[in-house]
Amino acid sequence: MGRTARNMSELNSMLLAEVNNVMQEFSKQALSDMKEQTSEFYDYAQPEVYERTEVLKNSPKISNVTITTTPIGGVVSFDAYLDQNHRYTTGKNPTMHQVLEVAETHKKCSYYKLRAPVGHQGFWKRSQKSMARDFKKTMRKYFRLKTNRKK
Repeated sequence: MGRTARNMSELNSMLLAEVNNVMQEFSKQALSDMKEQTSEFYDYAQPEVYERTEVLKNSPKISNVTITTTPIGGVVSFDAYLDQNHRYTTGKNPTMHQVLEVAETHKKCSYYKLRAPVGHQGFWKRSQKSMARDFKKTMRKYFRLKTNRKK
């Protein structure tokens, strides 16, 4: 940071700017984490009954980082998600949401009457773990975090 704030308003602005830098960097890493995990879904095995569309691999998305100021501070955020706008045209024409749900758990879903696609399940849980780890790593890079650990 290097600058000295003259009042709380300046301090708030400086902190929000620094947190914005953190979130800009982290958002790119979060997208990379999601892409890595969804790509690994296809490493499991090749299906014998259908041809892969690889829609899952192309579904990770992030929104722009936004800053919202409030009277007592502010919020810096972005959304990391799997795009669910794709519509399958095979079988019972499932939605992307339905396919993602069964692909993540590999459980046959009687509600949708879908079988899970062949692939490495748990990609979203692994993405979340990777993102949590990378968020902490990015925060440490920008801020020195002290802990009160007892020895």
